[in-house]
Amino acid sequence: MTDERRFAGRVALVTGASRGIGAATAKALAAGVAGDLAELGRAVMREHYQHGWSSYDNEVSVRSGDEMLRLALNEPDRAAARWQRLLDTDGGKHVAQAA
Repeated sequence: MTDERRFAGRVALVTGASRGIGAATAKALAAGVAGDLAELGRAVMREHYQHGWSSYDNEVSVRSGDEMLRLALNEPDRAAARWQRLLDTDGGKHVAQAA
């Protein structure tokens, strides 16, 4: 993760922050989630929505934003690893099979 103080004393403008993914991103930044982790959370929410990862509705959807926020604040490394894996495998659709 990058230096969490990157936004100290600065303002972050999140477009579309009135609802949905933008609101979840703004809430994460306001709660103190590092910018790069908030961006990763935004990306995984967007991919969940666009690609229909319905098996992950309780984990990375807009409706599970509060749970994502708790994970990002309490276990940021675990959140980053999990969300990056979901992005890398298109929601688990492209998992390498053991030989």
